[in-house]
Amino acid sequence: MWQVQLCGDNKGAFAFRVLTVAKDALQEHPDTRVRTLRDLETVLQVRLIVGSPAQAGPSDPDEVGFVDWQVVLYSTSLPAALAFIHFILDYKAQKGYASRVPDLAVHAVDTDAGALPDPWVLLADTSFIPPKPFSVLPPKGRRHVILQLEQNKEGKPGVQSEDEDEADEKEEMTYLLTFYGGIYHFKDRFEDLGVPGALVAINALDQKDYVRYLEIKLDPQSQDQVLMVLDCVLKGIPLYFVNMLGDADPMALWLQEQPSVFQAEEAS
Repeated sequence: MWQVQLCGDNKGAFAFRVLTVAKDALQEHPDTRVRTLRDLETVLQVRLIVGSPAQAGPSDPDEVGFVDWQVVLYSTSLPAALAFIHFILDYKAQKGYASRVPDLAVHAVDTDAGALPDPWVLLADTSFIPPKPFSVLPPKGRRHVILQLEQNKEGKPGVQSEDEDEADEKEEMTYLLTFYGGIYHFKDRFEDLGVPGALVAINALDQKDYVRYLEIKLDPQSQDQVLMVLDCVLKGIPLYFVNMLGDADPMALWLQEQPSVFQAEEAS
């Protein structure tokens, strides 16, 4: 699945009153099966989310850095999402809601964008800094999946003496890798893989949350277990990584090498 965010000075040309405009514009969509936003999702597999604040409860329950009213599209096809953006911009220009269709360029993060629909081009600016994938709402709900790494002190086998070398210490080190946030959508796949769950306190207020967790070491067997969760359970979605052990830890370094893991917080 692709996450498409709009950046630059002209992003408002698409975002401004986009829900209202889209409802009218879709009546003229070239695909006669697509006349509503629901059709857009079921037929073209493009979901439009405007990022409105929550009507009840916290807008950013995990404090990952949501930006209110930040528009985002999710799609199984990047060309389909880009074509929809151009369709809306062209409609606005035709109706006089915008002076013209702005120049359209794509920056694909860590992947090949492939063939782009006209008039999109690849962004040539190497200094461009893309927005964070967690500044917008996820495809469903208000919680991204959060991955937290910490030392598993209770599960550590024995207490080492001071004269043991650093290599032995790292070999005996055990970790607790916790998944929480928007994990409910992956419940069945967590169960199929046998990843245990627990109800734990997740913040200083002792608020309880249901989590999934792995007790692992820095060895190939544990790494394969983690990769099974990242690839087979979570299907490579971006993970908000809370690193409680710092960048020098070898497990933290290995996790950050995985394409779906984005370090967002680090222990102070």
